[in-house]
This record gives sequence, C-alpha cells and structure tokens, in this order.
Amino acid sequence: MGLNRVSFVGVSARCPIGAFALILSLGACSQSASPVAPFSAGLEVPINAPQALAVGSKDPCAHFKGPRLYTSAIQAENEESLLALKTTGDGDVPALCAVTSIGTINDVEGLAVDQAAHLWETSWSSNGEIDSVLVFAAHANGDVQPVQRISGSNTLLSNQAHGYEQGIAIDPAGDVWVPNINGCGGYVTVYANSASGNVAPIATIGLGDNGQAEGILEPTAVAFDSHGNLYVSNLCGTPNTVVVFSPPFSDRSKPVATWLVRGNNASALYIAIDGRDNVWVEGNSNLNMFPNGLKSGGKATVLLQNLPAILFGLAVDAARRVYVANESPPEIDVLPPHPTSFSPIRRIMSSSWSGSQPNTLAIGP
Repeated sequence: MGLNRVSFVGVSARCPIGAFALILSLGACSQSASPVAPFSAGLEVPINAPQALAVGSKDPCAHFKGPRLYTSAIQAENEESLLALKTTGDGDVPALCAVTSIGTINDVEGLAVDQAAHLWETSWSSNGEIDSVLVFAAHANGDVQPVQRISGSNTLLSNQAHGYEQGIAIDPAGDVWVPNINGCGGYVTVYANSASGNVAPIATIGLGDNGQAEGILEPTAVAFDSHGNLYVSNLCGTPNTVVVFSPPFSDRSKPVATWLVRGNNASALYIAIDGRDNVWVEGNSNLNMFPNGLKSGGKATVLLQNLPAILFGLAVDAARRVYVANESPPEIDVLPPHPTSFSPIRRIMSSSWSGSQPNTLAIGP
C-alpha cells in the first residue's frame, strides 16, 4: 500500500527518486513517514454498492440532484473503489454510487470533479510502478471502465513517490492540474479535459529545473482560488510550505507568496479552498486555514494541531463546512466553517467502507 496511508508522527529520511532521464537528481533527501499500522495484504473488504431497485423506482445514483461527496475505499492491496455519498449525511450513510472497476482503480491519490460531473482520479499501481489519471463518466456506477486514461512516458507523470497523495484540481476551462514529486523537488503538469492515452501535458510549472526556482518541493496537492491563483502544497522541508502562483503561468513561473505551515508535527498534504477563498491545508494531524487567500499574508487564523485523528482527505462545501477523511476512527468528520477545536458537527460512518476507511475527498455535482 502507498505511503499515503501512514501518519507523519515519526519522520525519517527518504532519498530522492529519479522520475525521468531529463531531470537530474539533486541528491537531497526528503521527509517520509514511519508507518503506524501496516497494511494486511490480501485483506478483502466488501463494498456495499447500492441495492437493486424495484421496477419503476429511480436510481439514486443517476437522479440525485444535490451535491455529492466523493471518496475512495480499500478493497484489497492495490485495489480500491470510488464512492459517492450525500454531503448531508450523518451516521451510517449508504453510497449513492460505487465504482468497483476491478483491476483498474489502484492506490487512489487524488479526486476532482469537473463541471460535467466527470470524476477524475489519480491512481498509482505497484504493478510496474506507474501513475495514471483516470476519468469516469458522470455518476458512474458498478464495475465500469474509465472513459479516459492518461498514462505513459509522454505524460511526464512522476510515479508520485510510490503512493503519496496527489491532490488534483480542475481549472475553469476544465483542464486538470497534477502535482508530481521527484525527490525533494517536483513540478506541475496540465492536461486538456479531453486528453486520453500516452499524451504530453499542455503546460508545466517547474519541469525544467525540478521545481527549485519555483519553490515546488515534493508537491502533494494543488488548488485554485476564485481569482485563478494556483496553490501548491509542499511536503519537503521543515516546516512544510504552500507556494502560490498567479496567472499567466509558465514553466518558469515564480511564486508570488510562500507560506509556512505551522504546528507540532504539521505537514502539508491536502489543500481545499472555499467560496470565500479561505485556503485550508491539512496534514495527518493538523488543519490550518489561511483567510481570504493571498490577503491572509500567510497568517493562519485556524490552527488545529495534535488532533485526535489521522487525516487522509479534505474538502469544503458551498456552506464552507469542512470535511476530513479520518482513518481512526474510519469516518468522514464534518466541521463548522470556522472551527476552534476538532469537534465534528456530523460524522459519516458509512457501511460502504466497512472494514476499511475513507481516503481522499472531493465535492461536486
């Protein structure tokens, strides 16, 4: 199982990986985690897909009109399912949709939903150690195949350091932005909404020098605010950082701001931005919020640390409620818009991931 399933409580050195011959290894070492709970290979976890419907009834997966909360759940090592749930749920919430594409969805690293409700997923496979971007049709359900698959050497996908998080973002044009780790450096690649196959990215940031001049240091997630500014979370360095780029973008774009992620054992694994441009940054045991994007000056007004949870996913809804995927206990916790403590107002504990835990979150149509 990928490293995105472990806590960053203990820190040890991990030396750089080489992704491509055209990018030189800089010889630096980055931070990685000491596992807190090993994965049991071969553990089968049944996914409770929606039940068969009576004649004349409507399929909730296709006909539900509200916003959907997307997550993934482990079935077995290197095999996961994608689930869609109601954002309003509390307690045991059945899945609206469950994509169980056996042999296709591997270690899920990131999720995003475009305006057409297509579900984009970054997936790492230990079989050949490859990274892929998979796209599923709107409200896909059951054992279905992706309608697009971006994979291959031309894509410049970096193999994301053997299963680290890879939080992706969709821009207003529908293009997908993907962070790529390469040692204690990295870069961002961009693909057209219609891309499929072994295709080259339509744009990059930081590819030419492995992110060194751009401040892209082991990037794990990207997100956009309402002004089109791009935020990139960095896992390399102490403390971890978030770098911000303003359009127009190029491979040599320089950050207009660099923020430090504060707190004990704090890390920058996930980013989500709400309707007021509040920028939320999550690590395995911390949650920071920088109000009003660049106007915050890098000062967090929410700083929750040493949490009684192990967090592996982050999303915000239209009411600015904060959703975090919690490994311990296995649930999705919902926090109010400006939490002063880790006190969920709702807990989604779906039997759809019975025996497993939710991992990676997105909210969309």
